[in-house]
Amino acid sequence: MLQRQRALVFMYLAIRVDDSSVTDCSDIDAQFQAEGRVWVRNAVAPDTLTILRTLTNVEGKPGARLSNQVDLIEALNRTQIDEHLSAIYPNIRPVRFVSFDKTPSAHWAVPWHQDRVIAVKEKSDIGGFKNWSQKAGIWHCEPPQEILESMLFIRIHLDSCTKDRGAMEIALGSHCAGIIGADEAADVASNFPLETTRHRPATF
Repeated sequence: MLQRQRALVFMYLAIRVDDSSVTDCSDIDAQFQAEGRVWVRNAVAPDTLTILRTLTNVEGKPGARLSNQVDLIEALNRTQIDEHLSAIYPNIRPVRFVSFDKTPSAHWAVPWHQDRVIAVKEKSDIGGFKNWSQKAGIWHCEPPQEILESMLFIRIHLDSCTKDRGAMEIALGSHCAGIIGADEAADVASNFPLETTRHRPATF
């Protein structure tokens, strides 16, 4: 049965720096490069989770792009996540925030897919940037593959996240398969180990 499941997703532009002096996070980076995801457990303190729930309230909508970015960045800076990322990606910077609030009456089914859309300041006729659209007054597009390969998502679970509550499923290592069309995504995903993103925040 689908119950309430809230999550905050940060999209970052992260240019990796190959620096042998970065040792504290080497295991995290190695796992990320191999599997395309890393779990950082208990990286967000209960009081910060409370702040994030307040900042990401979307008033009954199943999801929304957020505009109060300064407050969100300040809240994220209070977590260990930003500290880990900055050690590997010194020039990392957030470019988009999305809040999900799925309930039994407000949710949607999502097939296998790749997130290949970024938010930009304005629409420009630049080679390699395509599939332009405007969402909530902000221009979005699909950039060239080399830019997509520099994008990094952080998903913070604000509620208990289990298979029964509509948790997300991911195909480990599929980020190495390049650009995958929507009609091929399910078949490609079946060739990789699958994982359900289960988590219970410290307040549960």
